[in-house]
Amino acid sequence: MTTIDAPGVRCPGCTALLRPGTRFCVHCGAPVPVAPPPRPPSQQDTWVPRPAPFPPPLPPPPPPPSWRGPARWLAVGLAVLVTVAAVVGAAIVLREDAPSPSAGPAPVASPAPGPVLPADPAAALQERSRTDAGAVEQLVGAWIPQLSAKRAGMVVDGTTYDAAAVLADHQRLRAAYPDALLVWSGSFTSFRGGDFWVTVVGRSFPSAAAANAWCDSAGLGADDCYAKRLSRTDGAAGNTVQRSGTGSSAGTPATGAEPVLGDPGWAPGVIGFGVARPSEINANGDGTSHADGVTWTSWGGPRAQGRATAFWVPPGGFQYQGVARPAVVVAWDLGDCHGRLAYRQVSWYFPTEGETAPTDGYHICDGS
Repeated sequence: MTTIDAPGVRCPGCTALLRPGTRFCVHCGAPVPVAPPPRPPSQQDTWVPRPAPFPPPLPPPPPPPSWRGPARWLAVGLAVLVTVAAVVGAAIVLREDAPSPSAGPAPVASPAPGPVLPADPAAALQERSRTDAGAVEQLVGAWIPQLSAKRAGMVVDGTTYDAAAVLADHQRLRAAYPDALLVWSGSFTSFRGGDFWVTVVGRSFPSAAAANAWCDSAGLGADDCYAKRLSRTDGAAGNTVQRSGTGSSAGTPATGAEPVLGDPGWAPGVIGFGVARPSEINANGDGTSHADGVTWTSWGGPRAQGRATAFWVPPGGFQYQGVARPAVVVAWDLGDCHGRLAYRQVSWYFPTEGETAPTDGYHICDGS
């Protein structure tokens, strides 16, 4: 544009009002300023929106509340309430999910499996006795039911026992009585023989009568269960109380049958047992276990008695000091012995040496 097109423009020289379209001031002749021609649009004149500024950074979080004072106990209390609510809720859910009593009895937990026994029966007996030792120790001094006493070479009801047969006998009893335990008689002084594997029930009773009452309630024969007390200081005397009567599991002797003396298999190599009125008794021990030339003066009643010659050793003496002396033989404890009526204990004493009664007897039915 070369002229003033807009009205109201004044001369830069004399300040006179200029008319639109003039090129020079009519008053002073000064040229009229010309507005620069418009520029073509360019990239710089294109409007580009400016990004919004980033928001100001957030203020730092406030410091955590102090766990001292009431705030701490309030938080602990809330945590306890949440825990109690969760436990109560779980209990309610479990109770709702539990089967009703009408659904049948609750399953009984199976007993813990026993130790894995070695394949060798003798080693298996030792391992079983070792694992039972802790429970057996709790029974020392108490009366317990004894179920069986077996050793290698023993003959019972036509069966000659070896380690395998002894183990099978114990396992059979253990299956019937899960609290049965295996005892090695050599670990205690209250057994007459020190080489028996003895099966006992792991329950203690305050008296022999109470232990024998358990045998009665179990329906076991008099020879198959009787009271025993384990001791490491006392002998067999006073620690064994057998039951009277006949047994249910070993059979019942015939009515009116003549009793015999013990069982021929109560110990290996014995003589005079399993028969009535034997003339010789030999328990296959040292010289004091032999009575010869026995003449019975009574037989068949609760107590049988006879006379014999036996080997007497002075009190506190040795075997080589023993001499033959007249003896009185006594058999007692009449009852069932493996299905036969038998005297289950025998012993003898020496009147010429001041003795008046036997102090102890051989347990001649099962040897314990």
